Amino acid sequence: MFERKNVGYIYFTKERAKDDATGTYVYYVEASGQPYGSYFSVWSQGVNETTNDSGIIYKGQQRKISQYVYEKGKRVCNLGISPRIHDIGRVHGLWSPDSVGSYPYCNLP
Repeated sequence: MFERKNVGYIYFTKERAKDDATGTYVYYVEASGQPYGSYFSVWSQGVNETTNDSGIIYKGQQRKISQYVYEKGKRVCNLGISPRIHDIGRVHGLWSPDSVGSYPYCNLP
């Protein structure tokens, strides 16, 4: 779960174990003050490992994020959340380092 009020430029979740090469799952439950969605990225050991740098997810969406954490031999990651409108509202949701379900990717064409 992630939850934060008045996020500035970017908010990082705590690290979690990455068990396989599947995409990272995100369910963006609440995004008050964020009508344009937020940028989501997957980080490991201080490096952004997200395909195409980030993806946009909107309130109520469940998406996967393509990233290369496991393929690069890393076994932990955290989520970076960057609201498109800074310092306003609340972001809240659920995430898993590995895929849950067959949701579309937010950062692939």
